[in-house]
Amino acid sequence: MAAQKALLLSIGQKLKTLPESPSTQIASQIAAYVLSGGDPDVAEKLSTAEGMKYGDRMVLAGSAHFMRGEREAAAGTLPKINATELPSRIAGRVALAQALLGDEQTRQNRLALALSAMPGTLVEESALRRSALAFGEKRDEGAFWRRLDRYSRRFRDSVYADSFWNDALGVIVAWTASGHGPDLLRLDVILSQLPIAQRRRLYLVLARQSAVAGSDSLAGFAGRRLRRLAAQGSSEEQLGSFYSSLYEIVSADGDSALLRLRSFNRASLGSLERALLDAGLALGDEIERPAPTITAEADQGEVERSVLEIRGSELLSQSNKLLAEFN
Repeated sequence: MAAQKALLLSIGQKLKTLPESPSTQIASQIAAYVLSGGDPDVAEKLSTAEGMKYGDRMVLAGSAHFMRGEREAAAGTLPKINATELPSRIAGRVALAQALLGDEQTRQNRLALALSAMPGTLVEESALRRSALAFGEKRDEGAFWRRLDRYSRRFRDSVYADSFWNDALGVIVAWTASGHGPDLLRLDVILSQLPIAQRRRLYLVLARQSAVAGSDSLAGFAGRRLRRLAAQGSSEEQLGSFYSSLYEIVSADGDSALLRLRSFNRASLGSLERALLDAGLALGDEIERPAPTITAEADQGEVERSVLEIRGSELLSQSNKLLAEFN
């Protein structure tokens, strides 16, 4: 990133020494430079040159406004440009800017153009990230998975990858918390294209996000995947075992899960895991106590519920309140 900034600065200094020219080729090159993070003053200066074509002037002025964060001014210029008529070096960048300036209805079309106009570049990478998350917000699962699949194949080494995957997993957690969860087998297939170390990190992120959101089944799923991928005896295996055990407390395997939780060394856990461990152990202790007496005055519907369900619900509710502190 530092090398890129130095390069852009050097290019900007050279461009400022060029004679003003109304050439469309020069205009496209400078707009591409500015939309890549270059000095907006270079584009603004050229946009005022005599003889400049109207379309080139719009591209240059719009690029300068956009990169300065002048959204209202940029929205008055860039959306009026037909990006498909621009040279490839600028078409994708303009389309991406149009997507960021546009409304929900036009955003995906502009992002799709950015994807196709500049494959293999940061423009495609940026458009993929934004498109995937936008589809996630709308819960268009098919499009969301397709974007994630493309990203995992093409940009696994991007400097933006970790942040993007964190956001994408947050979408999956939100889907699960709001009702019917997504097809997690699709997630397994997509993540299988990534290096194993990255997959372990992402399953741990998913386990933690799910635990904080109170999505117990999803946290257990992520914990099992992490445990399967981790090296024997590693800290990651311990965390995978921790998360897969945590939500087995109220299952048929609750006794063995409780024994595993009691064996964890608190000092080896982070603050989030220690809070979860306390909640899980408290839940296990409650389950091991004698069943409470259900009085005749109790609601009939409550009587019909098993003691295990009652205790599990109460303790998990307490756990979620505790975890809210980490949100």
